[in-house]
Amino acid sequence: MCIAHYYIPLALRDEFKNFAYRLCKSASEALIQAMEEFMERHAQEAQPIVINYNQYNLTNIKIDNIINLTNKAKVKNIIQEIEHLLNLLERVKDEESRKEFYHKLMKKLEKAGKIYQETRDEELAEAIEKCKKYVEPILF
Repeated sequence: MCIAHYYIPLALRDEFKNFAYRLCKSASEALIQAMEEFMERHAQEAQPIVINYNQYNLTNIKIDNIINLTNKAKVKNIIQEIEHLLNLLERVKDEESRKEFYHKLMKKLEKAGKIYQETRDEELAEAIEKCKKYVEPILF
């Protein structure tokens, strides 16, 4: 997702970017985390949303559905992050870089495990399963 269409004051953007880097995160990672936390924090305050699918069929989305959408976004995001790291591990041959990617993968798997406990998402379970061939040689 690209948020280039939204206006963010330049000074705020630069400060956010610097703050994220001081936390050893990319600005994108920090922004995703901030968006997820914002949605979780304010989900109960959000009023039901009315979506007009066509002029005769109006559907209300309840708070539970908003929370469900937040969980789906988390699942999709962590799956993409895991697949990206697995792709890098397939291509990278340098041992030092591989260690760094293994470390990042382990952190993502920890996060994925927590999300899986909340959602029991099958796609996420498959993504976690794909990681076994990389993680098992390190752990055992």
